[in-house]
Amino acid sequence: GGNAGSDGDIDNTASVTTTQTPTPIDASWTVPLVITPDLTIEKVGVVQDGSANAVGDVIDYTITVTNTGNTVLTNVAVSDPLLPSLTFSGGDTNGDGKLDVGEVWTYTGTYTVTQADLNGGGNAGSDGDIDNTASVTTTQTPTPIDASWTVPLVITPDLTIEKVGVVQDGSANAVGDVIDYTITVTNTGNTVLTNVAVSDPLLPSLTFSGGDTNGDGKLDVGEVWTYTGTYTVTQADLNGGGNAGSDGDIDNTASVTTTQTPTPIDASWTVP
Repeated sequence: GGNAGSDGDIDNTASVTTTQTPTPIDASWTVPLVITPDLTIEKVGVVQDGSANAVGDVIDYTITVTNTGNTVLTNVAVSDPLLPSLTFSGGDTNGDGKLDVGEVWTYTGTYTVTQADLNGGGNAGSDGDIDNTASVTTTQTPTPIDASWTVPLVITPDLTIEKVGVVQDGSANAVGDVIDYTITVTNTGNTVLTNVAVSDPLLPSLTFSGGDTNGDGKLDVGEVWTYTGTYTVTQADLNGGGNAGSDGDIDNTASVTTTQTPTPIDASWTVP
């Protein structure tokens, strides 16, 4: 604009006349302007409750775009695949819709953590982070300029195992008495558990009896899987040997491991 016009030069012409030379005689000079359109973009994400460790946790993002060049920028376009509903929250000080030199425009958006993220999928992918990149273009800077931010997820795989044994006729006092065992495994962490393996040396033939509500073969957060098995009292037990040993009890311990919790977690039960 101004004197430079569309050619980007400061152009001017001086003229001189005299009584004897009434026709103006001119001299022109051109000073080329060095026009350098430029801008920066920055992004920050803050988890509202301080830690991204649960479904529903909200991350507030702030994106700032600053005109660091020496000319106005027009048709500013900011995008972020993680934040489809970005909101312009201010910075256009003169309200002309143009990013003037030195102006800082601010955009905001939110993202809500999903179970898929905590399971190692979703946006988090295999690295366990919420990653995203915001981009900005203008007419004068058509090549996108990016800014990224990473929010680490706090993933805590955990589970419990419980075991109960009930003698069918109420008292383990004879050969052939049957003890029915029920083992329950609960995902008490915040991420899916895979390759669930339950074992019990007293019950080599455990039966999975239910709990996989969506049938995906994974112990999802909050799911309770149930296993059952039986043990039949022997004369050796009643003689103080067999499983009962010298304490006169039927003792056993069930263990569970998963890919995410490879150290066995145990639950024991004693039938006198």
